[in-house]
Amino acid sequence: MSPRFLEGFATFKDVKFNRNCCVIIDIRAVSFAKLEPTIEDVGWTILPVFSPNGFVMSGIYQIPLFKGPPIVEYLKEMEDTDPWEFLMDKMKEKKTRVTYLEPCSVIVRLLD
Repeated sequence: MSPRFLEGFATFKDVKFNRNCCVIIDIRAVSFAKLEPTIEDVGWTILPVFSPNGFVMSGIYQIPLFKGPPIVEYLKEMEDTDPWEFLMDKMKEKKTRVTYLEPCSVIVRLLD
């Protein structure tokens, strides 16, 4: 089995400024070994869209992945705070549900 990537752009229009707006990147593995394919959660990460002063943070980023599926309740909590600070605080907790998927990362391009 080898990775397959869909090259291209996902376009979003008329997104209003929100300093905590992020793109959630959810990575899954699909196995076609059996008659019915199976889908497995691999990892996830976030990409903040705006800078604190309201500009799109255009650039190419290499972002670490976190293990497993996105944690829905954390995503809701991140709406009101800086998402990376929130995740780094969660990783410091003893019984954390947020851990790095090592040695993996994704490369994402964000353009305005």
